[in-house]
Amino acid sequence: MKIIQALLILMLVLLFFNLAPLIIWILRLIIALGFISLAYERYKFDRIGATIVFVILALIFQPLVALHLGKIIWTLLQIGVLIWLIMLIFGKEEDIF
Repeated sequence: MKIIQALLILMLVLLFFNLAPLIIWILRLIIALGFISLAYERYKFDRIGATIVFVILALIFQPLVALHLGKIIWTLLQIGVLIWLIMLIFGKEEDIF
C-alpha cells in the first residue's frame, strides 16, 4: 500500500508541471485507479472512513467526467492530497482516521 501511495504522490507532483492534455488525462486516470485500489485495501480491513475518502478522491480525480474547478482550487486540492498522502506514509493511520 505504501508503494501505491508513493506512486500517487509522484503522479500528483507531475500534475503541477505544464504537460500535454493527453498526459494529464492519463495521469488522472492512473491516480483515480490508485485511489480505487487503496479504497479496496482499506475496505478489506474494515476501515470504512478511509474507504469513503479514497472513493471520493477517485471520483474527484477521474478524467472521464471532468470537474471544472478553477486552477487555484485544483492546486489547493492537489497540495492537500499530497500532504495527506505523506502523512499516511509516515504516520500511523489510526491517528489520521
